[in-house]
Amino acid sequence: MMRRLREDERGTSVLILVFMLVVLLGFGAFAVDLAGAWALKRQDQSAADTGALAAGLFTAGKPKAVAISEATTEVI
Repeated sequence: MMRRLREDERGTSVLILVFMLVVLLGFGAFAVDLAGAWALKRQDQSAADTGALAAGLFTAGKPKAVAISEATTEVI
């Protein structure tokens, strides 16, 4: 009886398919998380670049002391 059950391979492909599906879904979830982190990093960098450009335009053509004073007042 036990020998016959061990030699019976019916259903083995279903088990392999289920295992591979779990692995594939895991990789998919990892890829989605990685893409979300990359998009967030890109958004943060764009905001920092925009802030630097705005600061440059705000202080353009002014003496250093006046630019620092006005920028500090603007931030506060």
